[in-house]
Amino acid sequence: MTDNTYSSEDFDALEQLRLEMNRHLTLGENRVRLGFNPSGNDLVDDIKAKTATLIDLCDQELTDKDPRLADAAMICFENAAMWAVKAATA
Repeated sequence: MTDNTYSSEDFDALEQLRLEMNRHLTLGENRVRLGFNPSGNDLVDDIKAKTATLIDLCDQELTDKDPRLADAAMICFENAAMWAVKAATA
């Protein structure tokens, strides 16, 4: 039989997790699938987070100037992240 007692810290951690799961992802976070890292590799998380920031920068700052070039840059960042993650998990 297990002990089913929980501390307030357990509930705080669960509430934080619930809030994080319910927040909307940015375009960059969505494109790099920020929450997907089955290997649990910290370098993969770092690559994805930094790439998401670059994609969001292009989306927010460059799309109005030249949408075609901004989109091309975002696609290149997405591809670069894919290859970097592949290298990090090799």
